[in-house]
Amino acid sequence: MTQSTARNIQEAFIPLKTQGGSVGERIYLIRANDHSGHRAYYFLLAHALRVPQLHKALQSGASFDLESYGEILASGYGDVPREVRDRIRKKYGWKG
Repeated sequence: MTQSTARNIQEAFIPLKTQGGSVGERIYLIRANDHSGHRAYYFLLAHALRVPQLHKALQSGASFDLESYGEILASGYGDVPREVRDRIRKKYGWKG
């Protein structure tokens, strides 16, 4: 999956953890259908100044590019595999 498939967000976001070392940046787990209609998940490290706009975009239900709001740390189809959750926990200190 490429980062360019992060479109057509249809569900609410789930904020996970504020990163202590990066002021105002947050990790979000976003579950959505990608541009082809497949069920996908994305871990997004949102830039602090873009968080309010990200919230508005998620609530709108319209298609948008997640990369406009931060860095996609991991993505895939279906449920989030344990290995991916463990990697995000270890590398970023996520407690989810």
